[in-house]
Amino acid sequence: MFRLTEFLSSNYTRNKTPTHGFLRCMEEPCISIAISMGCFNTMWGDLREGGGQKVKKALLIIDMQTMPFVWKDYGGKALFHEEELIVNTRLLIDRAREAQSPIFYVLHTETTGPRSVEQPLWRIVDPLAPAPEDFLIIKYHADSFYETDLHMLLCSNGVEGLVICGIQTEYCVDTTVKRAYSYGYKIELASDCTSTFDSDELTAEQIIRHHNHLLQQFASILPSDQVLF
Repeated sequence: MFRLTEFLSSNYTRNKTPTHGFLRCMEEPCISIAISMGCFNTMWGDLREGGGQKVKKALLIIDMQTMPFVWKDYGGKALFHEEELIVNTRLLIDRAREAQSPIFYVLHTETTGPRSVEQPLWRIVDPLAPAPEDFLIIKYHADSFYETDLHMLLCSNGVEGLVICGIQTEYCVDTTVKRAYSYGYKIELASDCTSTFDSDELTAEQIIRHHNHLLQQFASILPSDQVLF
C-alpha cells in the first residue's frame, strides 16, 4: 500500500523510503524529488512515460462522517442539504469506481471522545461507506495533508488530479483545496457536494456560495453531474 510510484527511469536506483520528505537516488547521476514541494511540477512532465497521457484523478471525500449528520439530533444545527449531499457524493463514488479511480476518505479524528478512532460517530456515514480497496486517511487538523500520508499515497498511485467534496466547506474543504493546489494537483471541486452549517452571521448557503467563488482561484468549480474521471 505504501509502495512509491516509479517516477524515475530504470537507469537510476532509488531508496524507496522517504527521508525528511525526499525521494533520493542512490547513485550518480542523482535526481531528488521533494515530496514537500509536490510531485507534479516541472520535472513530472519529463519523467512521466509517454507524455500527454490523460490525467489520473482520485476522489477525495473529506469528513463525511456520522457526527455532522446527527448533530441536529443532539441540539446542534442541521447540515445544509444533507440528503442532496449524500446523493451527489454517491454519484461521484459510482463514477470513480466505474473509471477505476482511487477513492480516498479523510476522517477528522480526535484523540478521545465520540470522534476518536472507531467510535460510532467517527465512522463514515452509512450510505457512503468505503469499500475494502479504498484508502482511509486519519487527520487531526483542518488540512487533510498535514501530518498524514495523503500526499505520499497519491504520489504512489500516480494521481495528478483531485476531485474534492465533503464537510465543512469553509474549514477542512477550503484548507485542503488550497494545500492540494500548492502541491501542484489539478483540482475539481464539486460545487453541490460540499456542505456546512449556518453561522451566527451567514447561512450555510451563503458560506458555500462565497467559498465556491473564492476557490475558483485554486480549482475548477463544477456540479457533480459534470465531473468525469
